Amino acid sequence: MVTEQTNTASYADVAAFLHGIADTLGDIDPNGLAELWVQVNIQPRAHGDEAKQVRTVDAVGLAVLGHAGSAHELTTAGTWHHSVDGDCGPVNVAAYTRVRSPEQRDAEAQLVELRAELDRVRRESGAGDEWPVAASLAEAALTPDSVTR
Repeated sequence: MVTEQTNTASYADVAAFLHGIADTLGDIDPNGLAELWVQVNIQPRAHGDEAKQVRTVDAVGLAVLGHAGSAHELTTAGTWHHSVDGDCGPVNVAAYTRVRSPEQRDAEAQLVELRAELDRVRRESGAGDEWPVAASLAEAALTPDSVTR
């Protein structure tokens, strides 16, 4: 029985635990039991680093399934995931992570551009820290949601 649990396991440690699970399953007498369908779900733990999460999903997909993942919207939840899945014999392997929607990424890129333009105008006007109140209010209003409206 595999019971040890850890929050900081290396890829080799994870593989060793999976081998242990496989060995344990191999020891079960299948007489009188139903056929198994096994699913392995893999999620990266790179909280807050979307690019690293996507690279991890793609690396797993390429190594295990031979192809990278792709982004898609989950219609039931309205969220986006970058995922890859496929079968390795009777085992389904799925790797996934939540990502921003293309609209959110575009809005955030536009926001960066708008803030850079605002900084450029501030520098060129020589206003420095004494920027007019209207411009400060405009900057405060620059959010990803306001850019997409």
